[in-house]
Amino acid sequence: ERAENPEGRVVLDLEPGMRVLDAPCGTGRHSVELAARGLSVVGLDLAAARLERAQGRAAARGVHVEWVCGDLRQLPWEAEFDVVLNLFNSFGYFGRDGDRQALTGLVRALKPGGCLVLDLPNRDYYVNQVPPTYWEETASHWVLCAFHFDARTGVAETHYTFVAKGSGGIVEHRQARVRWYTLPELETWLDETGAAVEQVFGDWDAQPFAVDSPRLIIIARRGADGRAGGRARA
Repeated sequence: ERAENPEGRVVLDLEPGMRVLDAPCGTGRHSVELAARGLSVVGLDLAAARLERAQGRAAARGVHVEWVCGDLRQLPWEAEFDVVLNLFNSFGYFGRDGDRQALTGLVRALKPGGCLVLDLPNRDYYVNQVPPTYWEETASHWVLCAFHFDARTGVAETHYTFVAKGSGGIVEHRQARVRWYTLPELETWLDETGAAVEQVFGDWDAQPFAVDSPRLIIIARRGADGRAGGRARA
């Protein structure tokens, strides 16, 4: 599968049999699709319930994926994968030290010359787009969302109030905290862990990254010598 951007440059050149790590994999949406295209896929997630759903999804498609229940901060692999994926807002939940530990493990899992795809929300875009409060609707609930971004720490915090539909709706409260990193921060960390940023996109249509891009999609390559793309360091 050759994915290209509008300028014709190859973003990823995936061939059947290549080893891919999807971490975290959630319920296996990406893992299963990649396996169906002939790739050898490992999906890791911390939640056993999500992995059970992922296994059912794989069985329904008739494909094999190796499912692993584990922590993103304690990845056991060293130089085993051609591509490592961290997709759809799955980074930034462990605090600064934990996030650096997770990123180091993602790069360490790559073979020399392998690619990491890191898909994050673009902080500059969402800080100006997300209102302080807003409603969402699911099939079973109304959800009141209260959003706050701390400019000093870079942490986005959302409080969710779930109100079940129907008579006597039960109310539940949940909270999510995620650190939204900037491109310069992540580029520095990647360099320190032995990977160089090769391409950056602002959305999945491969548009150039800009301040008003909804996504921050980084493609970084682990250096052949374990250093950042072979670049010299002071």
